[in-house]
Amino acid sequence: SSSSSSSSSSSSTVTTKQHEEIMAQAPNVRKILKFAIPAIGVWLCGPLLSLIDTSAVGVLSGTAQQAALNPAVAVTDYAALLIAFMYTGTTNLVAAAQSQDRNSADKPVTSKTLIGAMQLSTFVGAGLGAILFVFARPLLRAIIGVNDAISPAVFTAAMKYVRIRAIGMPAAAIIGSAQAACLGMQDIKSPLYVLAAAAIVNFFGDMFFVGSSHPWIGGAAGAAWATVFSQYAAVALFAKWLTSSAKKRMVASSSSSSSSSAPPSDSNNSAPGNVVNLSNAIMEMTGKNSEGESRRSKLKDEMASFSDGSATSQQAATAAAAESSQDNSKVAGRISNLFARSDKTASLAKGKRPFPFSKRKNDTPKKSTASEGSFTVRGFLKNKFTPLDLMKPPSKDILKDFSPYIMPVTSTQFGRVSGYVAMSHVVASSLGTISMAAQQIIVSLFYCLCPIADSLSLTAQSFVPAIAEHKPSHSRAMALRRTIVNFFKAGGLMGAAIVGAVLAIPLVSGFFTSDPVVVALVNSVVPLLVGFFIVHGWMCASEGLLLGQTDLGFLGKMYAVFSVAVPYLMLRVKNAALTGVRPANLTSVWKIFLGYQLFRVVTWVGRVAQLQRRTEQQAKIETVPSI
Repeated sequence: SSSSSSSSSSSSTVTTKQHEEIMAQAPNVRKILKFAIPAIGVWLCGPLLSLIDTSAVGVLSGTAQQAALNPAVAVTDYAALLIAFMYTGTTNLVAAAQSQDRNSADKPVTSKTLIGAMQLSTFVGAGLGAILFVFARPLLRAIIGVNDAISPAVFTAAMKYVRIRAIGMPAAAIIGSAQAACLGMQDIKSPLYVLAAAAIVNFFGDMFFVGSSHPWIGGAAGAAWATVFSQYAAVALFAKWLTSSAKKRMVASSSSSSSSSAPPSDSNNSAPGNVVNLSNAIMEMTGKNSEGESRRSKLKDEMASFSDGSATSQQAATAAAAESSQDNSKVAGRISNLFARSDKTASLAKGKRPFPFSKRKNDTPKKSTASEGSFTVRGFLKNKFTPLDLMKPPSKDILKDFSPYIMPVTSTQFGRVSGYVAMSHVVASSLGTISMAAQQIIVSLFYCLCPIADSLSLTAQSFVPAIAEHKPSHSRAMALRRTIVNFFKAGGLMGAAIVGAVLAIPLVSGFFTSDPVVVALVNSVVPLLVGFFIVHGWMCASEGLLLGQTDLGFLGKMYAVFSVAVPYLMLRVKNAALTGVRPANLTSVWKIFLGYQLFRVVTWVGRVAQLQRRTEQQAKIETVPSI
């Protein structure tokens, strides 16, 4: 009976521990924002480079060159989205590898996955660049269409931009996979440092190239060269960052030797645990240095007291034995205190609280350096990777791991891209050069605002897989429910922040062009952007929750529908503009895009709710006892 009770108690304890571990993986709103806000900077780098290009070309080279960026950026940036399976796969595979390497300090699975992802990116990016370089003309023709209103100079500038940007596609793919891996390992600071440096390179490149009168260096072509140089600079910086460890700061010299004896931590950022330092205590007791002089004299007094107390007569043997035993205990306690004081001295030199003393009221504990979010990939691949490894083909295992992501994610991105491409086609083929310049400014601002909420999708893909991989249980269902609610709260906050930024567009639109007609067109779209972004946080949060639960089939099917429906509606605007049935302008295409966004939000949120109900039903089935 007692053994049965013990077994039941042990089982209950294990279940309780598992429940606490699962619930601890459900992030609260603060933790979500703490991860998502820095991640904004990671994904803001690319749009920021385009925004810098747009502003530099518009101010230094004029409206025609700025108009050329509209179809050219559409071809390069939207084509790059078609290899997004690399980034989604990298984030999820690295996050899963981290879970496998939980108890390994060397992280072999994570290292192999990261290196393989970057190697695969090199070849995927090179293939995409080759396609863009060879097919630049027909791709631009597909965007612009047969439009006699477009100046040949605009088309020529656009084609130069596409072909120059094609050279940088391998670097762009490697950067995307590297930063996706950082997010999979929940390191949001490392890519920020690298990509911020790349943005600086791009800015100075624009200042140097864009104003040149040379046809292959100035104007739109100069902006392309600046972007390419910044991309390869980012690859070099990433390689350096991953293979070079930060120099460790030296602590107090009196404690440096003792700290080296601490056991290694699982993380390269974790501080060693507090240990009792008996070595220093023994050296102070037996040596001749001044630090231990007071404790040596006390030890001599204690030993003399012990000797006097133990010298008793033979007739009182029993009493003496008892007394000696008591003195022995006292001496042991005093010697222990002396050693503890010595250890306390060494620990205080390190800024640590000595173990095993209890906490005092007046003491302020020092926070651990291994705090949440402190992990960094700096030096993660030290002695495991060199830049030349990027030229090696990936292993068959890596190809097999990424293959499930290719079709679902590519079809999802194709659905997304089709709407943007259709919008660019309608503007370029039927609305004229002025509208093209205005659209380029709007799109550049649009892409700088999107990452504010897009980071929620990436954050969900970093946190949700760890919860979803658990077996069906009530704890798993509760953790997912809590995660969903908190992500929607964060989405509301993100949406409100973006709307505030959108309302400021009329104040800054004059910095991107000196043409008042272009400025007026940009400002006319602001109300539609407010409607789009007010729900964008919820859309991104729900899409990230679906990707985190690998609901790729549903997303792929829905975006396949969107890839047909959105272009169809956009082309109706084009036909109306060309036939004169009704007037068409930039607001016409953005109204369609707003409707597309609202439909996505309703559909995604409904799907998340459906999956959560299914999860809770599975949990109920699992908890039903078998007969």
